[in-house]
Amino acid sequence: MSWLRRPALLLIAGLAGLSYAWALNRDPLEPYYAAAVRSMSMNWHNFIFGAFDPAGTVTLDKLPGAFWLQALAVRAFGFHTWVIVAPQAAEGVLTVLVLYRAVQRLAGPAAGLTAAFVVAVSPATVALNRGNISDLVLAAASADPRLRWIAAHCRNLGNATATLRSYYCLPQDAARP
Repeated sequence: MSWLRRPALLLIAGLAGLSYAWALNRDPLEPYYAAAVRSMSMNWHNFIFGAFDPAGTVTLDKLPGAFWLQALAVRAFGFHTWVIVAPQAAEGVLTVLVLYRAVQRLAGPAAGLTAAFVVAVSPATVALNRGNISDLVLAAASADPRLRWIAAHCRNLGNATATLRSYYCLPQDAARP
């Protein structure tokens, strides 16, 4: 049965990618974050600091790194809905794969596939990855033990912006050996 793991994981990742990317132009963007991504794509100062306005005086309520991929995509391809949502959909698929790897190490391949499937088809995950709100980047970073220091650093920085949201992954951190 071990030969079925890889095709099953690819099927789950494909299902996730299809559900996250289907009709990208149909769902409306969050205007606040779309304007911030546009501003970040126009100026390197705004890019680094996550500035909302073109003058670079108002910053985002989230960490700017969560929007860097979207801003780079807008800088490369122009400001379109699909350009902003495509990096978010790719991050969602990567989150599914990283979650599989983390759970598989702790509880085995069957549990890893189950966890990957549940997060891939969860309505909340699908809704987040079809928009421009970058919340799953921190979840993916905290699921991989090699990236745990990034998640801890982001959580510490998150205290300055959205205190309670920065602690949503503490239970999984505490459960790790």
